[in-house]
Amino acid sequence: MLSEKIRNYRKQAGMSQEQLAEKLNVSRQAVTKWETGVGIPDIVNLKGLSKLFSVSLDELVEDGKTESVSEYIYESITEYDIDKVKHYDIRFGSAKEFELFSYDGEKLYVELYSNKISDLQKEFKVKIDDVKDKTDIDIKHGNGVTEAEIKADLHIKIRLPKSYLFKVDFSGQTEVLLIHDIELENIEYDGKATDVILDSISSHIELNVNSDMLIKASCLKGKLDLNQLSSSSRLIFSENQKIMTFKKGIKNKIILNGMEETENAELEIELNGMKSELIISSDEEI
Repeated sequence: MLSEKIRNYRKQAGMSQEQLAEKLNVSRQAVTKWETGVGIPDIVNLKGLSKLFSVSLDELVEDGKTESVSEYIYESITEYDIDKVKHYDIRFGSAKEFELFSYDGEKLYVELYSNKISDLQKEFKVKIDDVKDKTDIDIKHGNGVTEAEIKADLHIKIRLPKSYLFKVDFSGQTEVLLIHDIELENIEYDGKATDVILDSISSHIELNVNSDMLIKASCLKGKLDLNQLSSSSRLIFSENQKIMTFKKGIKNKIILNGMEETENAELEIELNGMKSELIISSDEEI
């Protein structure tokens, strides 16, 4: 797999994700997506990786998904001006991938992408209600597209203005949940997600997910709450992270695999709910 090759070559070169990102002039979040198979580098970055790792391009992409290098074929982008600090409430129903991040700007962007759903503007309605200190975002689909199609090929990106963030609540079902490059008071997610990527976040993060999750994380500051029922999840840190864990609820279990707790931790991790298990490790222990 291309993702595994990038990760293995990076480790053989003795580089962190951040160091690789700097050499290619991309974000560390981009490298994280490449190594987890969520995203694929474009041809320019593939050539850069080939040169950096001293391997041929054919060797790098052999058995990889080279057909997915291009951008999405279809897109629909909704933008809205923001002029003050806001509490955002987002409901998106279902998606293959949901991405939430902040940027330097003053607009809210709701971006829909697909390679198979051609008429995104017709099939999906993005409703934005902006009242005082709260902005509600509701993404609904029409009858021309099925839930199966949405779950297989709808990618949603929510881009929030960095200067106008206070709190974000969002809900829906997605295979991949990606939150990165964001600093605010609180982020709370209600729904289902199989693969979760958390990168460069300073916040109190709450994941209310009653299903098994694989969470890959790096550069987290604040608190991470997992509220689960009869679930078994794994939390893997790609780089050194100082943590402290807390267990609440009934018959919950936290297992540290190659990780140690430390005082003055950057991140507090709390497992709540009932009959759930959380295994915490670093990627070196996998």
